[in-house]
Amino acid sequence: MNFIYVSNYPLVEKQQKMSFFKFLNSMEKFRVSNQKILLDDKSLILEFSKDSNISVAKAYIDSFFKEKEEVKVMFIEQLVKKEDELILKLKGFGLKKIKI
Repeated sequence: MNFIYVSNYPLVEKQQKMSFFKFLNSMEKFRVSNQKILLDDKSLILEFSKDSNISVAKAYIDSFFKEKEEVKVMFIEQLVKKEDELILKLKGFGLKKIKI
């Protein structure tokens, strides 16, 4: 899977959010193909193209948010979408259920 979960993303200031996406778009080793903000969960899910180096992407995203202790970046190992729920298996965290 080529997904990364960013917790507490809506708490990031507007200017930093804009800088973040400019930063992501400038990278050559990975490319974001889709994004979804989950307001109820205060998180962001990033989907990367198949040819992206997701480990490098995570390292770069971690470094971008290093000053924001409340923002955590995790790999999504498995993602299941049900009718009204999204179930994520986050590496090093376990299962997370989110109402959608």
